[in-house]
Amino acid sequence: MIKTTMYCLAMLVLVATAAMADAKIEIDNDTVEFGLVPQRAHFVHVFKIRSIGDEPLIIHEVETFSDCLTVTVGKHTIPPGDSTFIHVVFDSQSFVGHRDRHPKLHTNAVNTGIRTLRLHIKARVIDNIENLFPVYVTPYFLIASQYGDSTQREFKVSIVNHWDNYIPLTLAQADTTYYHLEFPTYIEPNDTIPVKIILNDLGLKTSFENSITFWYINDKEEQQYYSIPVKRKIYRPASSPE
Repeated sequence: MIKTTMYCLAMLVLVATAAMADAKIEIDNDTVEFGLVPQRAHFVHVFKIRSIGDEPLIIHEVETFSDCLTVTVGKHTIPPGDSTFIHVVFDSQSFVGHRDRHPKLHTNAVNTGIRTLRLHIKARVIDNIENLFPVYVTPYFLIASQYGDSTQREFKVSIVNHWDNYIPLTLAQADTTYYHLEFPTYIEPNDTIPVKIILNDLGLKTSFENSITFWYINDKEEQQYYSIPVKRKIYRPASSPE
């Protein structure tokens, strides 16, 4: 009788433990603000998600609901304690105005609404960046392409302040896998200051596309985000026929 009771208790403990074993997901920030962006450019943001439950986290499906978004998942099954990256590419296309998009990741995590993680992608597409006040970036794109056997490592764009005030600048996001970034902390009144990337060895031999996002306080005392597309393509000359 005692053995039977102990066996039943053990089984109940096992059942209760199994019932408490669930997949859970954690993300530091589910929102990305690209802010002001030019037309016909790509902008990249990488989300890191972690599996914090007792069971493997499974990403069953990704829904973007928009042709201007591409969302790719590093791993669809993430063991407890492990993590993966979600790469989001926003294509500004020829649209002008605000873009608000909410791609969804359908998972087995019990700590999200109906087992779905909802991301938030925000941007404001501008047709003429140079009309912005008080700050704009020129040229609109940071092109770091290589032609032939060139080994140029340093490329830049300029931030223009056509206001009579100092403007502090804060770097919000940059994927520096392929380069080192030199970004200013402020810009003087009616001044122009460079933003530089210096390619590392990997960037020197790789084509890539990502973006840099910074923010400042504008003339309306509002926090304004601004993103710069970064693109590198290696062009090799065609082989001459013998």
